Amino acid sequence: MSSRGEGTAVVLQSPMRIKGKCTIEMLSSLADMQSRMVDGRKHSLKQRSGVSAGDKDGKSQSGLSLYMRENMKCKRCGGPMKLERGFKSGKFYAKCTVKACGETELVDKGFVNHYLCVKQARCPKCKSNLEARISKFGIYIQCDRGHTIKLDEV
Repeated sequence: MSSRGEGTAVVLQSPMRIKGKCTIEMLSSLADMQSRMVDGRKHSLKQRSGVSAGDKDGKSQSGLSLYMRENMKCKRCGGPMKLERGFKSGKFYAKCTVKACGETELVDKGFVNHYLCVKQARCPKCKSNLEARISKFGIYIQCDRGHTIKLDEV
């Protein structure tokens, strides 16, 4: 093996010993991450915008799923649409969140490309540009170097 970065990288996790005056308070605040003490006052932590939001079903949403819920409306009733995946086919589609409506439609390639452009999404493996594409198996996302990503992973 040469010393020019060839080979495999090994990451080791090591236990940490924390010493200090306020160790218990620090560990307690790290454990629940709901609030923090600043100048003797308790402040609640705010959720970062655009990261995730609760779904009515109790599932959290983020990324394209959250963007779709906020920006795509049902053509029949005007309700918000959510990203769903078919059980048998595995294809992604948009489904109306209004139970009485239940309208479904295929996810539009242009909508996904707009999301990728607005959010400036990059490939998690090589940091290159992403583009939505369509195959006989449905819509998917591919980077310039050929890595593929599923819609629910972006």
